[in-house]
Amino acid sequence: MPVRQIVKKEELLECGRIQSIAFVAPWDRMEALKKLDDPEIPRNTTLGFFDQEEKLTACLELPTYQARYQGKVIPITGVGGVASLPEHRKGGAVRRLFTYTLPWMRDQGAVFSCLYPFSHSFYRKFGYELCQLPTAWQVPAESLRHLPCSCQVDMLQPGCDLSPLKQVYEAYLGQCQLAIQREDRHWRELLGKASYKDRRYSYLFSQEGKALSYVVIQAENDGPYSKSGVVRELAWACPQGLREALGFLNRLAAQYGRFRITLPQGTLLPALVDECYDCRPSCHDQPMARVLQAAEAFRLRPLAQGVRCRVAVEDPFLPENTGVFALTGAGDQTQVEQLPLSEEWDLSVDPGTLTQLLLGTLTLEEALCKPQVALRGNAQALEQAFPKATVFLNEYF
Repeated sequence: MPVRQIVKKEELLECGRIQSIAFVAPWDRMEALKKLDDPEIPRNTTLGFFDQEEKLTACLELPTYQARYQGKVIPITGVGGVASLPEHRKGGAVRRLFTYTLPWMRDQGAVFSCLYPFSHSFYRKFGYELCQLPTAWQVPAESLRHLPCSCQVDMLQPGCDLSPLKQVYEAYLGQCQLAIQREDRHWRELLGKASYKDRRYSYLFSQEGKALSYVVIQAENDGPYSKSGVVRELAWACPQGLREALGFLNRLAAQYGRFRITLPQGTLLPALVDECYDCRPSCHDQPMARVLQAAEAFRLRPLAQGVRCRVAVEDPFLPENTGVFALTGAGDQTQVEQLPLSEEWDLSVDPGTLTQLLLGTLTLEEALCKPQVALRGNAQALEQAFPKATVFLNEYF
């Protein structure tokens, strides 16, 4: 079998070497070996492609998560570390990996798969599609001077009580589509293990014992004498919490000339500063997602009682997703009947666009701008089936 799961230590080390070459990233064999032997570092499932000479030429990793979808918690699988040796590229190794991996992830129970692409067009070939466009706002610290910070501020240290952070996270960010349901290890990774060494600083904002928001800041050098602050995460439980956190950033103007703050799509930072021109937007991370279990994803979406529509999908990698899905609203869930492609349909979409509609990345009207999407009728029911939603995939893999 050219594709198989990697479990031998030497082969896992070789995967690390291949990833180092592919990503032009430093790699140390001894350090990698220590990580493999560390019981506190969880191992992702790793798959590798072997050529006819049994040489490992390409690999990928599959971290698993519990994530939010339609207010419920579902299993998803990330795809990371996709790498191949340059001298063996253009031979179909990565395609063979994904041909094996997509059914494997589905069989493991994942409803969606997500990844951070080097090229969106490349991964569209496997049914992945852009799932969110979070905005990274670059703003001078002085532009936040008018925002108050009158609440209690506590700097957090490694090993701190995580419950206030979890409460703030679950109030908003944790409810977004694809938001990871964090375990303590995810929080430790976010906050960092050595604040002063890593120059990563975390602050909690509260009032009368109630947590309002938190911010995690990473210092970066802009030049010999200037720094900027990269906000790794800013979460708030209420509007006041967002204002207080932004107001606190202004206190750091002596240390940081500017901040880069990544916020969910739809959170308009320029509306909160005196001069909108001070905010410069950019999109650094543009992750992609793919539905693995279409029938289950349809079922979990609430649809008003009695609303009916039919959606046709043809999935060349996952035939289980191919068919005409007859949807009938049943309140908090949807009744789903999967029919042959020869049946009548209202909307025809590819797997990637279906993923965007299921997550709420696109509305029906937006999806219809795509040439591969066709509408025959029943638009009103389809608009109810696919409302806009906020997607915020906030873990990296």
